[in-house]
Amino acid sequence: MSADVIYSPMNAPLYDIAKWFLDDNPFFKIILSFLLLIGQSILFKMLLSSNDLSPKNSILPSFLYVLLMSSFAGYQNIHPLLFANFFLIAALQTILAVYSKPDSFEQVFNATFFIALGSMFYFPVVFFILFIWLVFLVFSLLKWREWIISLLGFITPYFFLFSFYFLSNTFENKISSYLMFFKKMSFNVSHFTISNFIFLGVLGLLFIFSFFSISSRLSEKSIFYRKKVIVLIMFLIIALLSLLFANVFFVYHLCLLFIPLSFLFSNYILQIKKLIVSEVLYLIILGTWLFTFLGF
Repeated sequence: MSADVIYSPMNAPLYDIAKWFLDDNPFFKIILSFLLLIGQSILFKMLLSSNDLSPKNSILPSFLYVLLMSSFAGYQNIHPLLFANFFLIAALQTILAVYSKPDSFEQVFNATFFIALGSMFYFPVVFFILFIWLVFLVFSLLKWREWIISLLGFITPYFFLFSFYFLSNTFENKISSYLMFFKKMSFNVSHFTISNFIFLGVLGLLFIFSFFSISSRLSEKSIFYRKKVIVLIMFLIIALLSLLFANVFFVYHLCLLFIPLSFLFSNYILQIKKLIVSEVLYLIILGTWLFTFLGF
């Protein structure tokens, strides 16, 4: 892996701290990027297994996640999404547990707290507060307490952050920069190569096959399973909508999609009964990844 650190996006105070520390520790950059990715793959596997969304003995979801998260050349550097995705997976694991809890106040607070922390590494993660509210609708959490607690969990980290800005006399400038973010809707793919577009095209086709495959079998599954699959689809939708604010970070922003896509792709491949078909899909994914990674 490269020892470089990607420059800080706007409004990412925790990533700024990490970048400041890592700039003077080139060896630790490599170790940390590896540990973050492996840690996320393990956490992601635990998330799917504990929610009966994937066979407990299959490492395919983790493998696909690692593959996708290392597909573009820039991903080998330390970048904001390496940190942000860790908190998003934790938030997803926490909010999925709400479905089986009669009293879910702690889980709701923790999930939105994780999202707020993730947004301090990569600010567009703030849009996933909408994802939490959509989960409330799916799980029929319509009592006002959960909604208020979700706001409290999200606001708490920002309360301490803005208190620091106020005490350091930078409050007005920081507020202006946050407001400016919401006024800019753009994404930039001008630096994409042909291999990048081919890779995205293959992902798009795999998504279509995976989505229709899982949709056709949902009626055979339990309500428990169906609702959690819908939650993951909503996660994907919010990640896609937030692309409007990716700007020059478009290629890194794609990492937000890889959490639900890894589930959909692995689910699709694992349900294929013909071994030859699944092996061909493996080869297509690996071949496209190699084609993109080497920058052909």
